[in-house]
Amino acid sequence: MTNNTAAAAQTAIVFETGDIVWGRPVVEGKTLGRRKGIVLGTLNDDADRIVVWWFGQGAATADNTTMMFRRELAKAGDIFNFGAARAEKLAGLADAGYGRARFVRNLLAGHARRMRQADVK
Repeated sequence: MTNNTAAAAQTAIVFETGDIVWGRPVVEGKTLGRRKGIVLGTLNDDADRIVVWWFGQGAATADNTTMMFRRELAKAGDIFNFGAARAEKLAGLADAGYGRARFVRNLLAGHARRMRQADVK
């Protein structure tokens, strides 16, 4: 029974591009406060290293994205939980020419369009 419990405890959460996460980014060696971010993908196809855009800090650039380990993040939903106005705003912020954010921008823009058509604000 102990082996089954240990195996269940080690089941890892899988993060996908577009997931909303909570985490504490580390910038210049300093741990910042708890923030919400959007997963932009993995680093070098390593599922344990996740690239996160901390969207509360402005447009997607290399300055406000960090590499986080999977164990440092908690899943809070995905971008499809946003309403049309929030999705449009974030799609505009993700359109800063930062290549990693391009896919998320397209997801957000499509979601915003569908929400507008469904008249969901």
